[in-house]
Amino acid sequence: MKKKILLLLMVVICGACNKNNHQKPACTITGACTALFTSVNVFYLDQAGNKITLKKLVVTNLRTHQVIDNKPFITPGFPPAAYTIATDSNIKDFSTEGDDTEVSATDSATSNVKTTLFKIGGDCTCHIHKISGPDTVKFN
Repeated sequence: MKKKILLLLMVVICGACNKNNHQKPACTITGACTALFTSVNVFYLDQAGNKITLKKLVVTNLRTHQVIDNKPFITPGFPPAAYTIATDSNIKDFSTEGDDTEVSATDSATSNVKTTLFKIGGDCTCHIHKISGPDTVKFN
């Protein structure tokens, strides 16, 4: 009898260890959203430290391999050379823990491409945030 119970217990435990059974943890943060609309921005400069204009900016979440819609990527209200990687509108594109994100920028004058890694998180209440990555990127 003990062997049957032990065997049944082992079957139940092994069945619970299914690798495809990962679910996003429930949000433990509670509270009201603020009226602020946040974004993750980066400045692009040339070797001399002058602001540059980009002709293309592609943001890819490396966890999901999804290209993030960051249009328009020029940040309204910010000085020239400030480009938007993601905003609160993209919060569902990123995990709460944060995702590695590849940002490829193309200089409009030289067509040089600079790729930079960021870690971006979307908290479960309202706002997106940068976990790591530079504030300024210089083209060589």
